[in-house]
Amino acid sequence: MVNNGPQPENREGRRPRFDREEVMMRKFIRPFTSQPTQAMPMPGDLDPELWDFKHKAAENYKLYKEHYANTGEYGVKLIPVFITKDEREFYTNIENQTKKDIIALVVSLAEMMPDKEESTRYIAQVKKDEKKILHADCVALYYSTIQKLEDMVAQSIVEGMEGEEVEEEEEEDEGSSEGEE
Repeated sequence: MVNNGPQPENREGRRPRFDREEVMMRKFIRPFTSQPTQAMPMPGDLDPELWDFKHKAAENYKLYKEHYANTGEYGVKLIPVFITKDEREFYTNIENQTKKDIIALVVSLAEMMPDKEESTRYIAQVKKDEKKILHADCVALYYSTIQKLEDMVAQSIVEGMEGEEVEEEEEEDEGSSEGEE
C-alpha cells in the first residue's frame, strides 16, 4: 500500500464523505428541474420594431466601440430596444424624461417655429429659466411649446392660402379686364 501523506482524520479514519449533503441538495433542486417549463404569457403586445433587433444591436456595438476608442470612457447613449409596446410607451412618455431632455426637446421645437425672431426670444427665455424650473413645469412647457408651434404653423399656412387667393383674384380680374377691351 502506498502512503500518500497524512490523511484527514474522522471517526472512521477515512476522508469525509458528502453523500448526505449531495442527496439533500438534489432533493432541494429536484422540484425545480423535474417540472416541465411553462411558457409565461407576454405582459403586452410585442413592439413592432423588435424585428430590427439585430440591426440595433450591431449599431449599439459599433457606437460603443467608437465611443470607447475615442474617449476611453464606457458611457454612451445607446439605441434602446423594446420588447413590448408598453415598454416603448413608458420610455417615450414625456413625463418620464429628465428635465434636461425635456428642455432639449422644447428648444428643438422652438427652432422649428416659422417666426425666427419669436423663436430666438423663446429659446433665450427657456435657457434663462432652465435652472429654476421644476420637472412638472418642464412638461407643461413642452405641451405649451407644441401648441404654440402648431398655432404658428397653422397661422402661416392660413396666411399663405390667403395670399394665394388674393393672387388668384388679381389674375381673374386681369383676365376679365382684358376680355372687356
